[in-house]
Amino acid sequence: MAGPYIYYGPDFTRFREIYPAIAKGPSLEFTSVNHQFTYDVNHDGWPDVITGWTNPAVYLNPQGESRRWESFNPLGRTQSETTLFEDIDRDGEPEMIYASGQQMRYAKPTAEETWTEFNVSEVGYAMSHGIGTGDINGDGRTDILGATGWWEQPATLSAEQTWTYHPVAFGRYGNRASGIGGANMAVYDANGDGLNDVVSSLNAHGFGLAWFEQQRANDGTISFVRHMITDDYSQPAAGDVRFSQAHAATMADIDGDGTQDYIIGKRVFTHLDNLYDPDSYGAPVLYWYKAVKNAAAPGGAEFVPELIHNRSGVGSQVTAIDLNGDGAVDLLTSNNRGTFIFWNQGK
Repeated sequence: MAGPYIYYGPDFTRFREIYPAIAKGPSLEFTSVNHQFTYDVNHDGWPDVITGWTNPAVYLNPQGESRRWESFNPLGRTQSETTLFEDIDRDGEPEMIYASGQQMRYAKPTAEETWTEFNVSEVGYAMSHGIGTGDINGDGRTDILGATGWWEQPATLSAEQTWTYHPVAFGRYGNRASGIGGANMAVYDANGDGLNDVVSSLNAHGFGLAWFEQQRANDGTISFVRHMITDDYSQPAAGDVRFSQAHAATMADIDGDGTQDYIIGKRVFTHLDNLYDPDSYGAPVLYWYKAVKNAAAPGGAEFVPELIHNRSGVGSQVTAIDLNGDGAVDLLTSNNRGTFIFWNQGK
């Protein structure tokens, strides 16, 4: 799926509209889509599509009929420009994770036209950028992260009970860009010390990519030490790679070594063609960063960049999946430069 189009495998050259495709001018108009997931919402055996931005919509699969898909809007307005679709409560069914009304929230997809929303944070802590999931404290439950910190999942979930908040500056102001926070925040053990770390861009409309080393005090208190991977052109950077507007990312084991890698790139014209963001005309690059354990590096790890492409970049979502079943993780991106499949050729 990419916007209004289904591209049919295995060659992905045939396509069909599920709703009217309206042309947008990327210099002057924002996209109407920042996330897209497939899931059998009504459990009829046919995958449906969840998509949108500020007003998410569900498009119901017409079970093979050649027509536009019926739709409904299950939630109110959302504010986050990154949305996740993962199993938060460990019941085997994914939830949609997002920010709305300045709160971190998640909702359980159902066939009902209004979904129940679960508040994770108090009002005022959720930003438009930066969201992630992972087990920070090692209790086996999935926590939720944002630009201002992380929320610890309680033992019992309810729509009313918010989660315990732990403030951490995972985002950063600066570089002329407004707001703080990046894109998808990855949670995994980068340095091999048994504690999950965090990898994130610092500002989706500015510069900065860092990993946050988790440390534990003797009393169990959790803190994070920031290690910069790349910054603006005035600062040193891993592999001498620098780019702004890192608006989408994901994690996956690209090289099959059993360790997660971080995939991230530049979104061109995130605030349209008005020079509002720094380095607006920089190359639309897509990179993967390999986490390498190195006792001599700060925090015990370094991130080695490998260029995937320099003429496409990212939009608001990068999907990592073995699309052709050859055992290697491929990448999907869709943005104002087009829709792309990057076939992983392996080592």
